[in-house]
Amino acid sequence: KVRDILCSADPSKTWENWMLNDTAPAVADCALPTLDKIMALAQKLNADGTPTMIFGSGVVHKGYLPKVALEKELNTPKVR
Repeated sequence: KVRDILCSADPSKTWENWMLNDTAPAVADCALPTLDKIMALAQKLNADGTPTMIFGSGVVHKGYLPKVALEKELNTPKVR
């Protein structure tokens, strides 16, 4: 899906149609040399959904996070 969206003529509109209208992107192919690295990192970090947020504190959160909880995580000290 990532490649199909990024390789589309209008990635923003393609993403919006997928998210809001449940319209899957057309199969596409183009040169995205960094995509394999991004996908490998996502797999390594077990980031298998959108959004997956990894905070400086080491907390991993998958999915929607209300504003108050998001601000709390963003203000938590980083792990060193």
